[in-house]
Amino acid sequence: MLFDCIAGMWSRECQRRVSPAIWSPLQPSTTKAKQVDPDLPHTDASRILLKGGLVSDDHPDLRRARLFFGNLIDIPWLHASHDDYPFSATLSHYAEVRRADTVLYSGERSTPLCQWISQMTFGLLEAVTHARIAESLLVVPAEQDRESAVVSGTRILRFLVDWYGKMRRDPYQGDQEAYIQHGRDVGILLCQTLDMLDVEAIGQARSTGLIRSGCCQGMRQNLILAVALIVSALCTISLKLWETVPEVNAAAQFDTYLGSSTKRPFFLVALNTAHNKMRRAGWCPNTISMDFMHKLRGLGPVISNLVVLPPYVRSNHEEHRGCDESSCVFYTVADADVYVPRHVHPSCSCEYIKPSLDDTMRLLSEGKVPVIVHDGVKLHVRPAEEGPYVAISHVWADGMGSTTEAGLPACVVERISNLAKVLLPGSGAFWVDSLCVPAVSHLRKRAIKLMAQTYRDATKVLVIDECIRTLASENKPWEENLFRIATSAWVRRVWTLQEGLLARALCFEFAEGPVDIEARLGIKPSADGMAKEVKWMKPWVTWALVHCVPLLAFRVSHRDIGISSDIPLNEVVTLLHLRKTSKAEDELIAVSSLLPVNVDTLLSIRGTLDVAQHRMKAFLLHIRVVSKDLPIQVSPRLTLPHYTWAPRALSTMENTSNVAGTGICTEEGFLAEYLVAPFNVPITVLPEWREEGKHYIIVTFRNAFYRVQLWISRAHQPSPSVDVIIFTEDNVSTRPYTCAAACSILPGPASGNPAGESEPLVLKYNGPCFLQHVVPSTETPTEGYPVLGELKSTRILLT
Repeated sequence: MLFDCIAGMWSRECQRRVSPAIWSPLQPSTTKAKQVDPDLPHTDASRILLKGGLVSDDHPDLRRARLFFGNLIDIPWLHASHDDYPFSATLSHYAEVRRADTVLYSGERSTPLCQWISQMTFGLLEAVTHARIAESLLVVPAEQDRESAVVSGTRILRFLVDWYGKMRRDPYQGDQEAYIQHGRDVGILLCQTLDMLDVEAIGQARSTGLIRSGCCQGMRQNLILAVALIVSALCTISLKLWETVPEVNAAAQFDTYLGSSTKRPFFLVALNTAHNKMRRAGWCPNTISMDFMHKLRGLGPVISNLVVLPPYVRSNHEEHRGCDESSCVFYTVADADVYVPRHVHPSCSCEYIKPSLDDTMRLLSEGKVPVIVHDGVKLHVRPAEEGPYVAISHVWADGMGSTTEAGLPACVVERISNLAKVLLPGSGAFWVDSLCVPAVSHLRKRAIKLMAQTYRDATKVLVIDECIRTLASENKPWEENLFRIATSAWVRRVWTLQEGLLARALCFEFAEGPVDIEARLGIKPSADGMAKEVKWMKPWVTWALVHCVPLLAFRVSHRDIGISSDIPLNEVVTLLHLRKTSKAEDELIAVSSLLPVNVDTLLSIRGTLDVAQHRMKAFLLHIRVVSKDLPIQVSPRLTLPHYTWAPRALSTMENTSNVAGTGICTEEGFLAEYLVAPFNVPITVLPEWREEGKHYIIVTFRNAFYRVQLWISRAHQPSPSVDVIIFTEDNVSTRPYTCAAACSILPGPASGNPAGESEPLVLKYNGPCFLQHVVPSTETPTEGYPVLGELKSTRILLT
C-alpha cells in the first residue's frame, strides 16, 4: 500500500514537470500529454508567456469588445483546483495533470463537473493566450448568491481585451515563424474544443464530462452556451490576429449560416438555450422565434448582446402566454369590426375627431392623395401635391387604426400632429391611413392603389411603434436601439415593408421624439451628422443591419439607384421573412409596388372561397418565370388544381435563387427541366405517414443508403404514391442534406407547350423531401430497400 501511494505521488509529480504538450486530436479525457521538442518556437513558454491582466471596467475598448467579440455570461465556479497546478499549454495537459490527483483524492474539488468547468474556462484561456491566469483574476462572488462563486463573463472579456492588445504589440519581437505557429496551434485547439462541445451537445456518449458528472440537462445546456460564447469570442479575436492562417479560418467558420438543418449540434443547443432564457425573461415567443434566432448569424456579435436585454412589457410578464412561435396575440387584429383605437393614456376619455369625409372622398376620386393639417381644434384636408407632408407608418396592434368615417381620439391626433410639426415646423401636414383611407369599398381600393405614391412622395416617413418609442433613446447605446427596432412589431408586419422601403427619409419615434436613424447611424449623408459613438462601431452597424433589420440594409444598398417596382422576387422574399399580415389576401397587395405586377389585377380577384390562393396563382402567371427552387422548398402550398407545387405566401418561402435555373408558370402547371430519378417500385404513401415532415423512408442510391424525409400533405386525396424524385442539382453525394420533391407520374401529354418542343413528362406534385446520407449499423439488412435510379435531365410539367 505504501509503495502504491508513493508511486502515485511520483507519477503526479512527473506530470506536473512535463513540458507543454502539443494539442492532441483525441479527447482530453483519454489523451496523455506528449513530450515535445523544446526547440520548437511554440513550445518555448518562457518567451511568450504573458502576464494575465484586466482592462478597467470603463476601458473604451470594452464596449467595442462586447459588440465584436460577444457579451460573455457568467459560469458557476465549483471551486475546482486551478492555482495548485502549473501552467498548461494544451487542454490535454491541463486535464491530465488534474486527472492524476483523482487517484489519491476525492471530493467536490475533483468531480468531473468541476474539472470540466475549470478546463473549459481557465484551461482553454491559458492554452490559447499562453498566459498564466490566477483564479482570483476571473472568479468573483455571484450577484444573486454572494456565498456562491462564478467565473465572470465580464472579467473574461476584460482579460481578452488586454491580451488582444498585447498580441497586436508584437510579443514575439518580430519572430514571424513563432507568431504564425502560435496561430496554427490556436486554430487547432479551437477546432478541437468545438468538437468537444458537439459531443457534449449530442449528449449520448456516457464518457463525456458533463454526462459523467450527472449534470442535469438544463445546466448542461447553460454551460454549453456559456463556453460556446467564449469560443466564439476567441475565434473572432484569433481571426483578427491570424487572418491568413488556415487553421484559424477553419475554426472561425463554425457559425457560418448554412441553414438550421446544417448547423453544428453545440450551436443549435446554444441557440435554443439563449432562446429559452429570453422566453423565461418574458419575451414574446413570436418575436424571438427560432426562425428569427437562426437568422441572426453568429453567436457573439448579436445573440449574446440580445439575450441580456429585457423585453418590452406592455402590462405584465405573463402577457404573452397565449402567443406561440407563429403568432403574437397583440400583433393580429382578428376582427376589424370590433377593433377600438386606444387613447394616449388609459385614463383619457376624449372625443373622437375626424376629417371631412366629403373632401377626402373627392380627392381620392380625382386620383389625389389627401393629407391632414391639424390646427389644434379641427382637421383640414388638402391635396398632398400642395406641399410637404409626413407619412405615418404604424401597426394597428398599437391602437392607432381606424377609418376616415370613424376618426381617432383627439389625444392621438394631437400627438401625431405634434410629431409631424417637429419634422415639418411649417405646417405639420401628415398622412395616416386611419384618417385618410375611408371604409367605402371603391374609395378604399383607390387609396390602396395610391399607397406606394403616398409613401414615395412624402417628405419624411415617421415610424410610430410602442416598443421603439418606449425603449429606444439617443441616450442609450445604439446597438440596443437597433435591437429594439429588430424586435418591434413594425418590422414584423407585411404592410410596413413598402412604407419603409419607399421613404425618402425614414425616421423613428424615440423617447425624445423623431430621430433620423439612418443619419445618426452614418449610413446616409446628412446635415444632422452621425452620432459620435457610432464612428467606431460602423463596421458592426453595417453587419448587424443585414441580419437584424434587412429593410435598412436594403435601403443602404439601393440608395444611389433608388427602389423601383422591379425588385427581384428572391430579394422581396428575403425582406418579407418573418413578416405577417392579419389577412392572407393582403400580402401581395401590400408589396405590389415592389414587384412587376398590376395591383388592379389582384384587387379584382374577390368573392372566391380563398382570395389569397387565387391572387397568388394570378401573380405567378403574371410574372411567368420563377426559380426552379420553389417546388422543393418546405413551405405551405396552394390547394388549387395544377398549382399544389406553388407556395401559399411569399412570407413563408425560403430564399430562392435562379442559380439552378428557372421554369415557366402555365395554366396547366409548372414547366421546367429537372433531374429525375425513378424508383424501382412505386412508394405507397400510407395514411398514417401523412403528417408533414414526420415520416422517413430508407432508400439506396448509387450503392449508398439515404434517409428520405417526406412532407406529404393531408390535402392529397386519395393517398398518393411516389414514383420519382426530382432534383435541381446533382449534389446528393456531396452535401449533407439535399432538397428535392416527391412526385407521381401521370398519363397523357401536356397542352400549351412552346412550339417545336417535345411533350414533357407530366408529374403530380406530392410534396418536398430531404435526402440525407446515412451509414447503417452492422445489424441492419442491406437488401430489400427501394432503389432510386440514376438521375436523368428531363423536361417536366409539374401539376
